[in-house]
Amino acid sequence: MTPEVSPPVDIRKYLDALWKRKWAFLLFFIGVPTVTMIFTFTVKPIYEAKCVLLVRTQSSNPLGLGPYTNPVKNQIFILNTFNFAKKVWEKIKNDEKSKKDLISYLQDGNPVLNIKSKISYKYGEKENLLFIKVKGHDREQTVRLANIVAEVFIETSEEIAKASAQEVVKFLEKQIPKVEESLKKIQDSLKKFKKKEKLTDIKSVGEYLSNKIRLLDEMLAKTEVDIKEKEGILKAWEQRRKDLVNKVMKGEGGVSNIIEKLYAKIVQLETQKTSLLLEGFEEDSKEVKDMEAKIEQVKKELIQKLQEGALSGESISEPFEEISEVMKKIVTAGAELKALQAKKEAILKNRENVMKEFSKFPDKEIKYLTLQREFKLNEEILMMLKKRYEEAKLQEVGRVSNFVIVEPAFPPKFPVFPKKRQNLLFSIVIGLGLALSIVFLLEYLDTTVRDADELKFMYPDIPLLAAIPFIKVHNSHRVLVTQHKKSSLYMESFRTLRSNLKFSKVGEEIKAILVTSAQPDEGKTTITVNLALTFQMTNLKTLVIEGDLRKPRLPDIFGEKEKGLTDYLLGTIKENEIIYDTFIENVYYIPPGEIPPNPTELLSLPRFNELIKKLKEKFDVIIIDSPPVTLFVDAVVISNNVDGTIILVQFEYTKRETLEYTVESLKKSGSRIIGFVANKIVPSFFRTRTAYYYPSYKNYKKYGYSFDI
Repeated sequence: MTPEVSPPVDIRKYLDALWKRKWAFLLFFIGVPTVTMIFTFTVKPIYEAKCVLLVRTQSSNPLGLGPYTNPVKNQIFILNTFNFAKKVWEKIKNDEKSKKDLISYLQDGNPVLNIKSKISYKYGEKENLLFIKVKGHDREQTVRLANIVAEVFIETSEEIAKASAQEVVKFLEKQIPKVEESLKKIQDSLKKFKKKEKLTDIKSVGEYLSNKIRLLDEMLAKTEVDIKEKEGILKAWEQRRKDLVNKVMKGEGGVSNIIEKLYAKIVQLETQKTSLLLEGFEEDSKEVKDMEAKIEQVKKELIQKLQEGALSGESISEPFEEISEVMKKIVTAGAELKALQAKKEAILKNRENVMKEFSKFPDKEIKYLTLQREFKLNEEILMMLKKRYEEAKLQEVGRVSNFVIVEPAFPPKFPVFPKKRQNLLFSIVIGLGLALSIVFLLEYLDTTVRDADELKFMYPDIPLLAAIPFIKVHNSHRVLVTQHKKSSLYMESFRTLRSNLKFSKVGEEIKAILVTSAQPDEGKTTITVNLALTFQMTNLKTLVIEGDLRKPRLPDIFGEKEKGLTDYLLGTIKENEIIYDTFIENVYYIPPGEIPPNPTELLSLPRFNELIKKLKEKFDVIIIDSPPVTLFVDAVVISNNVDGTIILVQFEYTKRETLEYTVESLKKSGSRIIGFVANKIVPSFFRTRTAYYYPSYKNYKKYGYSFDI
């Protein structure tokens, strides 16, 4: 068994589709790049000034317990805040150099919002570089604004760092006097005890336990200091949160209790979200996503309430992002505080166990060792606190930012938007893709009969008799191409049609032929007349009848006559009186006569059938022109009185549904369909469909044939 072979892909069919839709293709292929470049060259350019900052990664607190676990990333976040943009605007207003040009440049609308919208950044963690970017339409002012933004950012980061150091200094200033006073009291007690008991030194087994207790007390004291510091840090973040809350709550007319409750709910939900993250839940986990959805819902409700009268012109959603970061720091500090408290409880438990053993020794030894241990402990604590105090004071006075400018902004050579070369390249690619998509979409949506293959697939039992090239009609007499161009491709195509009709016994068994089509303007009259001339060339006596009693075209060729088919059907004259000679030998003509109001009824009369029978006795071939089937039923009525019907098809014009209706109507009436004729074929190198019967038109010229009329 021979395996089934798939037909080869004919690339010319795709080229044919492009050629047929060439105007749609060119519209998008040229139009998209054209519109893109018009936009590119007319839109106001946007420049980007970039300032490069070196990032110092050391801890922001001299004690190692500052409020930022990652000060760099948290301080960079400030660039996105509304408050930072406000600080930049305040600096610009106070800068004498900026008053004339930069202020006017930013005062188009809300200047703070303008500044915030222009600022962006990129942090390279591996390189420890921060890129502050500012975009704007004015090249020089954008550079100036970028440098001011960098300066304000460094100043802001220094303020935050100093605020952290100040909290530590305040705590140590309170603790040092207390420890000094405690040390003095213990020292006095130790002197009095030694003097009273006349003791100089005690060395016994209890000294080991005493040293152990002292070490535990040192650990306890250090832990308590850490706890106090962490409580101070937690207090500082709590105060920051309250400040942000108060900032949002302070509007022009104040806010209602509903707004306060909504804001409190946001704080609560943010706290719960951060707790989930600390417990190990991922950012994309269901629990965290659900919490974020709740937060967004409450935020929308709160923003709606604030917009009703609480705020005017400032960013509403901006504080939420900063508060979210602050809440993370609060929860983190709280978790660290709990860890320190747990450590303290463990130390106290160990100390209690050692104290139980220590209590077994004599009272004098116990008391002496206790006083001696407390003295050493307080002495070490005091030294530690003073050392830390000096370090904190130095940091408070000389605290520098974690960032330093290594490259200020310079005027950019080219705008970042629009990018002309990139836009041109993309527009060409997009235009080409869109053009091809449109072409093949139109091809897919096309409901016309495209080619002979499709026609054969639709009606395998009805043959395609011939393919007639497109005839350029300048006047009515130029329609007769078979008379004027006897050595042409047109003549050859009608000879092919005549030969195929003869194979169907036309002129013998089949004498009366109806020429019709599915739609108007498919060339029925042209085919009728030239087919008659072709039969005349074989010495067949041919008669042409104008069966289109609504819009007849044959009188334009053979001339107007006084009497015609309508007069005969009405019974006013005989058949011999309506048959006229033409200017072509052996070709005769029956005109339509006067246009009747009821053509279908006239054609349905028995006299029409009788007329056809009488004419078949006098003529070898009778060809009847008719109106399109989809518009009028006249052609179907005529088909019942003839021997066969020819249906004209114009590829890529005749719709499939109209052709189906035509064939179905003729078959229902009992008409014999001789075959199809493809009319108005346009030769083209790519149009393989139209070249179905003439695969190489150019070769006809070698034999003296031409295409022109």
